[in-house]
Amino acid sequence: MVRRAHDLADFIDATRKEYGISAPIALGYSNGANIAAAMMLLRPQALGGAVLLRAMAPLAKPPRADLAGKSILLLSGQHDPIVPPGNVEGLAKTLAASGARVAGRVLPVGHQLSQLDVNLAREWLSGSIGAEGQSRHAAAQV
Repeated sequence: MVRRAHDLADFIDATRKEYGISAPIALGYSNGANIAAAMMLLRPQALGGAVLLRAMAPLAKPPRADLAGKSILLLSGQHDPIVPPGNVEGLAKTLAASGARVAGRVLPVGHQLSQLDVNLAREWLSGSIGAEGQSRHAAAQV
């Protein structure tokens, strides 16, 4: 997980430099969300924020990252057989303790994605990006 998170962050950093683009907002589901969460903690400059769908804490001993100014949406499933509720809560606390504005919701689903995920992610993303491409999402619960 750590090696792959650094590999992906290297790719994003190189791409941003080559094309002169701002830090992207990751949208990840399951292991994709875990990689995005690991990148937020290990290489916070690589991403501008994240939508994490069915993520779990990706690192046993997460480093203290500087996530000030970054917004993260964390959507979990109430009946998820893969991701225990305490694990999701721990991830949310770790991200918030690192300075991120974390909005989260437990949905009445399992590990699978639902239309509610799509609707909430779309709503959050449309509220999180201003005309200049800068994050403007408030730290409110969805």
